[in-house]
Amino acid sequence: MNYLRNGLTALLSPLFLFAQTKQKTTEAFDSIFYHTYMETATTDLDKALHTADSLYQSSKTDIHKIRSLMLISDMYHRKANRDSSIYYAKVAEDIAHNANIFDWQARISGVLSTQYRNMGLYKQGSLYLKKGLEASENIQDPNTSKQFRGQVYQEKGYYALNLMQYDQAVNHFKTARALFESLPESKNRILFLSQTEEQLGKSFLKLRQLDSARLHYKKGLQMSTRTSDGKTVFKGFIHLGLAKVNLAQNKMEQAKDHLDKALDISETAGLPDFKADVYQCLATYSKATGDIDQYTHFNDLYVAVVKNTAVSNQQYSDNVVTKVKQELEQTVASKKMFLSGAIIALVLVSGISILYVKRQRQDQKRYRSLIANLKKKSEPTRSATLDTSIGLGNTVQERLMPIDTELHILDQLDTFEKGQLYLQPNLTLAQLAVQLEVNTKYLSHTINRHKGKDFNNYINELRIVHIVGVIEKNPKYLSYKIGYIASECGFSSHSKFATVFKNVTGLTPSSFIDQVKKERKNLKRV
Repeated sequence: MNYLRNGLTALLSPLFLFAQTKQKTTEAFDSIFYHTYMETATTDLDKALHTADSLYQSSKTDIHKIRSLMLISDMYHRKANRDSSIYYAKVAEDIAHNANIFDWQARISGVLSTQYRNMGLYKQGSLYLKKGLEASENIQDPNTSKQFRGQVYQEKGYYALNLMQYDQAVNHFKTARALFESLPESKNRILFLSQTEEQLGKSFLKLRQLDSARLHYKKGLQMSTRTSDGKTVFKGFIHLGLAKVNLAQNKMEQAKDHLDKALDISETAGLPDFKADVYQCLATYSKATGDIDQYTHFNDLYVAVVKNTAVSNQQYSDNVVTKVKQELEQTVASKKMFLSGAIIALVLVSGISILYVKRQRQDQKRYRSLIANLKKKSEPTRSATLDTSIGLGNTVQERLMPIDTELHILDQLDTFEKGQLYLQPNLTLAQLAVQLEVNTKYLSHTINRHKGKDFNNYINELRIVHIVGVIEKNPKYLSYKIGYIASECGFSSHSKFATVFKNVTGLTPSSFIDQVKKERKNLKRV
């Protein structure tokens, strides 16, 4: 995810933008094809997949076969079956290559670039984007060439969004829009332009330029009504974007109206990435309006979708947890049967009591040590110098980077730690490197060398230290559910948060909260 992102948070990439073509084939095929993509796939994915397969089986030309295969690929993409989606795209790629159909070679390369980008494989995705551009040089028709170049700039815009280069994303999408505007009037032209307006709305939303974001979203929604009257997925994207704009402007009634429309579309359209984003936004709305029960409900739905997508429709993690729980229950039941005697039961109770008291004392000791360390970490501790005892090496060959560069990265990390960017869900090393304007290899090396841990553990520890301080200072957090607290500090699930919390603090989140409550009671007595 995103997910999540993009999570998550994690939205559907413009997979099908690279799978359009001019009206060169039969009217019947085009009608079924377009209706399946725009209408049927939004309400019944299985039926749409069956129709796409029937189109392929009855195809008489290479173009028909390619378009049918790309439609099948898109249906599997919506079902979060990435392996099948890529497989059918590559089958279509082979047909286009053998038949020297250069425009489709270019478009399919664009699809594969999008797929690999969604998986975070930016290098592989960039190779396919380059391959698509090379194929486009052989496209004879100028309008087809413009269309593809517009789609390439859309894809570049999404790469920029993933890397948080929002100004650059705006420039790419505006270039794409100019190319699409130069195309002859057609339904595809309107579709491309409306999609580009949605992408511009998303970019301006990231830049917190809310009025501009609203303008582009509304323009995209207006255009989309010219291509379809139905509840298309694309309209769902726009309603979700407008909901986010209204939330940011504290216009709760308007936000809820757009969220209801987005939720209605997401429930029937498949597209786990889109559904996860809708659930996350509904959780944010519920939190802002003070409805903790609804927040928990939608946050749990969000976490479930992200988890399912992350394991490619395999519920391995859930099965493992269930199996462990069942084994634990069986073990406890066996012990109860075995220790049925009164004397043994008495000894067991006594032993448990002793262990409980000992555990409480250990937890109290860990808690007080944790709070003391937290206070120390809040004090300034580092100046812009390097400790030679760290073992950087004494020769140029032994050092990975110049000392000045390492000092600069350490200063950047100090500033980063004083902010709250680390609370962003699904933050990656590449994203942080872009934010700090440093080399990823240098950044990783500096974190390993000076922080004593890898990037993920570094970020997770910062999150835990942050939330420990928040819970300790804000009594209201003592009544919140663990899942809510986990989301507050950037974790996508209760279980991941609990594991990391225990590793960092030596306490479970529940034990830590119990200790905070006890300390507060003791202070009141004094």
